[in-house]
Amino acid sequence: GGNAAGGGTAVKKMDTVLYQGAVATSFGGDAGGIEAVTWRGGLVAWADSSGVRLFDIESMSRIAHIPRPKGARSSLYPTISSSLRPSILFERSDLLLIGWGDCLMGMLISEVQRSGTASKDGAPANNSELRRKTVQNSFAWDLDCVACGVVPVDGKHVAVLGLVPSPSSLVDVDESEEYTAKSNH
Repeated sequence: GGNAAGGGTAVKKMDTVLYQGAVATSFGGDAGGIEAVTWRGGLVAWADSSGVRLFDIESMSRIAHIPRPKGARSSLYPTISSSLRPSILFERSDLLLIGWGDCLMGMLISEVQRSGTASKDGAPANNSELRRKTVQNSFAWDLDCVACGVVPVDGKHVAVLGLVPSPSSLVDVDESEEYTAKSNH
């Protein structure tokens, strides 16, 4: 150690990589990389083109990967595909809200006790080794719009800012896949 400029004590900075992804474009035309991030207490969640990832900072462990909803493909809404970004936030420390495409989901995070009382070397395990966080879907709703933002109003209500695409801009999934298949031949 030594003194930092200004007379303070130097602090060692520790960096940890939580996510390392390539910047690329997926088959559906969706951009790669992190699209949204939220943090609450010891939990961090982020969304990329594959879905939402949940990470426990305190134990430095992955909790879950929630796949991208089928209604969140930009090919379904060609005129508003640039607005098709996920909205994620923690309503509470144990409830993650996800608004993406035409889907609103609530993911309940809970801590469960693992079975077993000994560590790998046979010594008694401490409580942190016996607990792990799990995620389950609390609710999943189809929306009549494309979610642009989600906020909790109170314990029982959520507000969704949504964009309603014009009927002529909607593409039927079967037609879109058929067109893609024909254009590749």
